[in-house]
Parts: sequence; structure tokens; C-alpha cells
Amino acid sequence: MRTLVLVLVTFLLPNSDTPQGHSSEVDYGFKSLSGTRIVVEDFDSYERGIQLDEETLKSQAIVSVKRNIPKMRVEDKSVESYIYMNIRCMPTGTGTACDVRISLKRNIMVLTEKLDPVGYGVGEVWHKGSMLVGPSSGMPERVRNTVDQLLTNFAADYYKANP
Repeated sequence: MRTLVLVLVTFLLPNSDTPQGHSSEVDYGFKSLSGTRIVVEDFDSYERGIQLDEETLKSQAIVSVKRNIPKMRVEDKSVESYIYMNIRCMPTGTGTACDVRISLKRNIMVLTEKLDPVGYGVGEVWHKGSMLVGPSSGMPERVRNTVDQLLTNFAADYYKANP
């Protein structure tokens, strides 16, 4: 079942690696963002089996965000937003395939057409990802490099919205 889900997700999600133009949606998602926390989805036994671990990737993400956006607060307690990292890997005939996704989620207000608030929730305001395929032995390093690259894209979009 896991194989089918990963394949379906890969084909159904838009290609987020394709460069996209600067849009007001990016601006809105990053405006007044001063703090975040990092959340890494729990790994299954396969990810752990190829030497990936949540704490190492969380630490790497904290360093990357602080390096690229020094004024950003990164905390473990609840703040206005969180960077959500979802990394899913599976065996292939020749090695491993990993789907690496990073998104920014923020508190949102649901409004009517007349702009009256009707509810609150958490919404995804930014998303990037990459699919990696290759030998299992080199996959942890490729995942870490991809996480760093995606968080650099995160910082670039942050600075576009907050010059």
C-alpha cells in the first residue's frame, strides 16, 4: 500500500521544483513572519534503516533557517507558524526513492465573501519538494542536501516578501 500511495502522491501533486514567478501568495505567506518552529514527520522503519533520523534533520533545518534568516526566531514552543518536513522513502529495484517535501504552515482565518470571519485553522502557505532516486548508501546525504536547498529556497521567498 505504501508503494501505491507514494506513486500516486508523486503523480498527483504539482511539480513544485519548477521555478514559479513571484506572486502575492508568497508575499502573504511570509509577511510579518518573525518566528517558526520545525516539525519533522516521524519516520518509518525504512527511513531509519537507511540511516535517516528526525533529530538530525530537525537540527539541520534549525541551523539552515538561522543561517539564512538570522532574525527569524526558531523555537520548540508554539508560535505563529511551523515548517513541516515530510520525507518518505521506499525501496526500488536498484536502490531507494525518497520524496522530500517542506512546507510552511500558518494560522489562518476563514472569511465569508463579505470578509466576516467564520473560522480559524492552519493553512499551508508555502510548499516545495523534490523526488530523489538512487543507491540507498548515498541517500541520507542526498536527502540532507535537498533539505538544505529547499530551506534556501524558503529563505529566498521570505526575503522577496520582506525586502
